[in-house]
Amino acid sequence: MSYLSIQIPISSIDEALHLQNVASLNIAKYRDNQVEGQEAYQINLIRIWRDVHSQAGIALNKFASEMKG
Repeated sequence: MSYLSIQIPISSIDEALHLQNVASLNIAKYRDNQVEGQEAYQINLIRIWRDVHSQAGIALNKFASEMKG
């Protein structure tokens, strides 16, 4: 099974940190507050937010390596 991925342009460390924080909060919200009948929808939202979190982490690593030199 394949799914499409959204590529988010991240242009600063602050933006990457903000996206990671928002993603973490949303992942926890959807995981901890399941709604009966909406499980599949919530699983998809968690997957999207995990992808956002991952992309922000990759951007942070990129910014860190650029700052090192």
